[in-house]
Amino acid sequence: MILLLLPVAAFGFRLQGSPPLGAVRVEPRAALRALPQMVASNDEHVRDDQHAADQIIKLAELLDLPELVDGGIDLGQELLKEGRDLGITSPLSTFQEFDADYDVLQKPITSAKLIRKKAQTWTNVTSPSQDDRDQIDAAYEWSHELFPNIRTRGFDPTLRADGCQIPVGINNEQLNQAFGGEFGAELQKLTREVFIQGLPMEPKAQGIWNNEWAGTREEDEKTVRQRYEIALQKKLHLPDFLRKKPEHPYECETNLTARTEWITTQYFDPKGELNPGAWAEVSQDMSLRYLGKWDVRTPHGFTDEMFSQFYMASIGQSFVNGVDEKKNTDAEGATFVADNDWCSDAEVIEGQGKYGGKVYFDAQGNVMHIIYDKTKYQPGDQEWVYVKAKCRSTVLMLLTGMEHLLGTHLTFSNSLAMATPKLPPDHPLRRLLWPHIFNAIGVNRKAAASLSLEGGLFTRGWRLTLKGVHKAYEHVAEHWELFKFQTPRELQAKRKLGQFGKQMPLYQDGLPFFDVIRKYVGAFIDLHWETDEDVLADPDLRGFHTDLNDHLVNRDLPYFTTKGALADVLATYIYYVTGYHTHAGSAHAEAATQGVAQSAFYEEEKLDQQGAPPNAMAWGLMAYVGTASLTLPITGDTSSTEWKSGFKEKESYLWQPLPHDAAPCQDQKPVEPIGYPAAFEGKHKESRDEQAVNKNFATDLIVLQDKIMCRNQKRHKGEGYVPALSRAYNCFDVNFVESSVGI
Repeated sequence: MILLLLPVAAFGFRLQGSPPLGAVRVEPRAALRALPQMVASNDEHVRDDQHAADQIIKLAELLDLPELVDGGIDLGQELLKEGRDLGITSPLSTFQEFDADYDVLQKPITSAKLIRKKAQTWTNVTSPSQDDRDQIDAAYEWSHELFPNIRTRGFDPTLRADGCQIPVGINNEQLNQAFGGEFGAELQKLTREVFIQGLPMEPKAQGIWNNEWAGTREEDEKTVRQRYEIALQKKLHLPDFLRKKPEHPYECETNLTARTEWITTQYFDPKGELNPGAWAEVSQDMSLRYLGKWDVRTPHGFTDEMFSQFYMASIGQSFVNGVDEKKNTDAEGATFVADNDWCSDAEVIEGQGKYGGKVYFDAQGNVMHIIYDKTKYQPGDQEWVYVKAKCRSTVLMLLTGMEHLLGTHLTFSNSLAMATPKLPPDHPLRRLLWPHIFNAIGVNRKAAASLSLEGGLFTRGWRLTLKGVHKAYEHVAEHWELFKFQTPRELQAKRKLGQFGKQMPLYQDGLPFFDVIRKYVGAFIDLHWETDEDVLADPDLRGFHTDLNDHLVNRDLPYFTTKGALADVLATYIYYVTGYHTHAGSAHAEAATQGVAQSAFYEEEKLDQQGAPPNAMAWGLMAYVGTASLTLPITGDTSSTEWKSGFKEKESYLWQPLPHDAAPCQDQKPVEPIGYPAAFEGKHKESRDEQAVNKNFATDLIVLQDKIMCRNQKRHKGEGYVPALSRAYNCFDVNFVESSVGI
């Protein structure tokens, strides 16, 4: 994602700060010289210091805004002053329909096609036996500003040098050189300057939804230009009859569904014809990441039953525990609690409402009451609907920032991807784990450059300050079981959910999924270590343990004292970078559908409380656009994650149409257990046995898929499940599980 921002940064878009126009510089130039392909068409403008006025003209040409060019520098200076006076980043924003600051730096993302809709194959992956340890030792390591002490190597050895992970013509070798080479440190400095200095987020810039200015792209062939004109006219306070309004605007103020439709189909523009051979058929369409839908169009909006399902059968499951009577003194007879009210102490950006919410449920999973910012709310209260919305917002924030980004990406995946390549090239664990670290470094280093830094996509979409994120990081590191290394079965037991918990789909589907992985890893270990003593005697395993542990939040990895201990650890890692990553990282439908789990909300309660402010919604959705591409399917069958096989038994609970090039449900074939035999090729005598074990793994996952689909049919109908659990859950179905966090 950041690679689309760098060319824009090179234009000198840091015009919004306090220095005079003539003092603006583009630095550091060395980092840009290290990336000539990324800025090739404008290289001559990057290498020399330029007057900011020249950059305004270049910006106008780039965005097809002849008003700026024709009007000259005076108009540019007038607009900049007007924007600062109004407390917005820039009047050149591309998101002014609602007086919201959605900065021009992000313009390429709204129109460029970023989402890869074709699954990747082993042809994109390097051999596990290649020796890149010299490059690994020399590579620059990126820090993550949101999470102190976590770092990611700038060099990803799993990416084929001649391959490409992004649709802008930059191949993997160039990416490795840019992020891991001699200019890595300067590139990281540049990314931080772009986000924090060039893009301040002022309180007045949140925007207010209206029913007047957001129209369709079909009605406007020059969308950017017309939006700019609208923005200019509004800033000049022209009367309504002199402004150019869309003929058929979306009712974004009064209709939450209209907001969702407008931003996903008009602003981000996911449609567009694809040329033959286009980069993996890219678009902006996130629908392959939608694992369900929420109908918020009913007269009652997001009902209490839906709210209970949100926690007991959807993305909120991670936060549900059994009530501890000594600790939860305000339970009032409740059986379960999802306690996120500690978030109310995490600092947010001025003008943003606080996160929080401690939600209590009865023995059937039905919501009873909520403690929000230390105040009690219950059904029937005037604020009940809004408090529920804020609780869901908090869940999405914590799921996105702490479970998905920090947990699956920067803890489990990062630890595994940092340690595995340091094993000797012929070590068997390299072959076992290589599919599960594919492109993990590539994704995590881009997160360091665009997401996990102050002013990056996370803090723009979810509005915690850097201090607030650090507060949350300290809390989860100390209190969350996710960051205390243990198997998923051990974690579930500590949550004290009883018999009810055994029917919660995160565990009813997830624990058998872990068992399949544990069987696979155990069988692989049996091929190479006959006894526990062999494990203890392996010096490479000792070094591997050290490298893994060095990148965990609490540095608490169990020692490899037995074959079983080794299998438990490796199976736990694979679980979190595959199926659990789907759970934590596929909340695209919840994020995109307004009225479900907005990323942020206004501090002023008289303003709309059921949906995110316009620019927070856009930034949050952009973060999900950046995580919607397909990568390596866990079964090796690319048709599975492309929704072209495996859907026959899903017809009764299918939540959206299949892709246009997919067969109807009734005609779809089962997913094939292909696996990744190429990962285990070589001269080692166990090669065929390893391939057989890997194929058995894929076969077992497909057998489990059949059971999950059968359960989902019953959940959808409410057969054998209480209402709070009567919702299909797809996170451990192989149609939606990939081999690594490669996106």
